[in-house]
Amino acid sequence: MKLKPIALAITTLTISPFAYSEELDAITVNADFRPTQVDESTSSVTVISGTEAEQLGATHMETLINQVPNMNAAAGASRQQFFQIRGIGERSQYEYPVNPSVGLMIDGMNFSHTGAAATLFDTEQVEVLRGPQGTRFGANALAGIINIQSKEATETPEHEIEMTYGNFNSSRLGAVLSGPIIDNKVLGRLAIQQSRSDGYIENEYLDKTDTQNQDEITAKAHLKIMASDKHTIDLRATHLDINNGYDGFNMENDLTTITDEPGKDKLKADAVALKSEYKLNPKVNMITKLSHISSSSLYSFDADWAYPDYQDGWDQYFAEYDRSRTENTLEFNWLSSPEGKIFNNSTDWVFGLYASNYSEDMVYEKSWSSSNEEFELDTQNRAAFGQFDIALNDKTTLTTGLRAEQYTANITTNTGIKDEHNETLFGGKIGLTYQANDNHQVFGSFSRGYKAGGLNVEPNLLESQLPYDTEYMWTLEAGLNSKFANRLSTRLNFFYSKRVDQQVKSSVQTDPNDPQTFTDYFTNAASGETYGLEFMGNWQATDNLRLMSSLGLLKNQFIDYTSPEAGELDGRDQAHSPNYQFSLTGEYEINDNWLWMANMQRKDAFYFSNSHDSQSKSYTLFNTSLEYINDDVSVNFWVRNLMNTEYDVRGFFFAVDQSTWEPAEYTQQGEPRTFGVTARYFF
Repeated sequence: MKLKPIALAITTLTISPFAYSEELDAITVNADFRPTQVDESTSSVTVISGTEAEQLGATHMETLINQVPNMNAAAGASRQQFFQIRGIGERSQYEYPVNPSVGLMIDGMNFSHTGAAATLFDTEQVEVLRGPQGTRFGANALAGIINIQSKEATETPEHEIEMTYGNFNSSRLGAVLSGPIIDNKVLGRLAIQQSRSDGYIENEYLDKTDTQNQDEITAKAHLKIMASDKHTIDLRATHLDINNGYDGFNMENDLTTITDEPGKDKLKADAVALKSEYKLNPKVNMITKLSHISSSSLYSFDADWAYPDYQDGWDQYFAEYDRSRTENTLEFNWLSSPEGKIFNNSTDWVFGLYASNYSEDMVYEKSWSSSNEEFELDTQNRAAFGQFDIALNDKTTLTTGLRAEQYTANITTNTGIKDEHNETLFGGKIGLTYQANDNHQVFGSFSRGYKAGGLNVEPNLLESQLPYDTEYMWTLEAGLNSKFANRLSTRLNFFYSKRVDQQVKSSVQTDPNDPQTFTDYFTNAASGETYGLEFMGNWQATDNLRLMSSLGLLKNQFIDYTSPEAGELDGRDQAHSPNYQFSLTGEYEINDNWLWMANMQRKDAFYFSNSHDSQSKSYTLFNTSLEYINDDVSVNFWVRNLMNTEYDVRGFFFAVDQSTWEPAEYTQQGEPRTFGVTARYFF
């Protein structure tokens, strides 16, 4: 890995802005089988609190991406909603179905196919687990998992009204009601927010500033039922109504457009999840999870990027993708209690069964064709998994986990493509943890993740280009968790991954004089190699000052691969894989009522695609906030991208300028300086 400028990142993770003490607060990770304190986790994990999201004025996961080491995201839509961990993950979706590499779980519901759903209102914390999560999550977690947890219903009444106003005509209005419905029996929570903004794109042809607007409603409900001393039931429901515009590109690569028919980026989703925790006996606990998600989305854009009379003979193109998705899941977990350990009281154990039915229908309408493209996809996942945590002695624990998953997919298109796919997939993990003393823990693991194969549905492809194979990834990790005087904690993790039959997204423009023949498709590279490190630090420097740091170093390269479009790529960095990124944040408690936060985020340049050599530029963002809070009111003044830095969130290289039909680089710009004030009233 070539040397790059390196710094430590600082990010606050306090659950309450003024919950300062002489010692660090404990942070719990809930994404795995059992809750674990972050300083004791043997996974490379970052936890971001809802408080930090509020300080940044964040309404979506895209704002938090640069806070997570070795994490990136791609736009090509109204938001950055396609996530990559360690350079692995999808960057877009058009007509083809996608098997996600990065899982997205929201309150126990699987939104991995729908990154736009990652809104953050009333969020307790966001957990990002890097590396294969084959035992726990299976096929949708080859690169890792994003786990978003909403706040829970409370035993004491909590009510809140939130109002925000900012530049670009941005506003938010939200309300939360929480408390007991039946004392000691039933707790409830209801949260709803509408978030609006004109966006930061100006359409000069239409003389409008809202063609990339954001209009998003997030509604959440939580019901906690204490059925008995042995039985607790959690019922969650989520409603999303996202009605955003999409108008992001032009020939000049700036914050203006000249389209006559801007697109849309819309999502409507309804989801429910039930979680039942029941103590079968003193030795065994049973957790049952049931969820249903139903969604519809519309993604469209002006594909010629200009108005009809932009130049003589300028042809007009418009594309629209209309999708509906449904997923039902059922999972049973049996876990040992402290009294239920086996093998001479040395081993905690978990055994589980999982079933999922997923369907997706897509209609692709294009103005230059009289016929639409359509596909129907139905998949079934059936899995059994187990894990043993074996205490070899007082200081050493051996973890072994295995998951076997039966994957079945059926796809049909109206262009005559049809496929039935059936395979058995295996993943798992072997790990060793050594507690050297109360302050230092050493760990290592060897894991296998997997991602099912599939079928391209683009009719312009050759028959040999339609199928692509299953990918496996072997990952070796080693790390050190440390505490110093309970005021400083650090986590250092090294990783190396080998990808076998790596799935690669490629693209080709079959007719250089027709941008609508620009086609994305998946194929398999021989292999890929990924290695690097992640560091996180949390320092209570004084009673008033808290600092945290995160750093990611990454080398993600092809091994023995020749792209049909870009040629020999052996040894080249893969797309969306910056060699380094870090963030620096400090929080200072000025007095009992005022808190100041300052944050810096730095990201290295990266390739936009595996099909060409266009790259982003490295960039640095500065963010800050000043918050006043008392028992009843908080007022937060926040600024993102303080220095108004220009940076790219998506890039292409192809021919769209009809005056020359020469391929060129085109980029979508990231958010410029954004500021606002958020007021909350608690009662």
